[in-house]
Amino acid sequence: MLRIEGVLQPLQRPGGGVRNGNAIATARLETTTKIGSDTFVLEYTSTESTLEWTLVESTMMKAQNGSYTLQATDESATEVTLSLEIEHSIRAPGFLRRSIFSGVVKGTLAGLKEYAER
Repeated sequence: MLRIEGVLQPLQRPGGGVRNGNAIATARLETTTKIGSDTFVLEYTSTESTLEWTLVESTMMKAQNGSYTLQATDESATEVTLSLEIEHSIRAPGFLRRSIFSGVVKGTLAGLKEYAER
């Protein structure tokens, strides 16, 4: 099971904390997987229909870029598309890396579903 915990905080930047007109926030997150623990920081931006993030720092990842894109399908439903790219520095067999990152995607989608259903 993948567990990611963290708190989203406003990013304090000189000049008002705004980039390209989009609000910016950061989150320091902690995760534990089969091969170790990682503490990492993500920076978030958003538009009316997307939430995007990029990796600022990590002990196990070299890069992470992701987004949720929302598209109304009718008056009572919304389609959510997750895009996630991770470059890691994990030295482990391929089957183990695939298992771990499959858990990342499943955990990310489960967290979004739980949040949306509140």
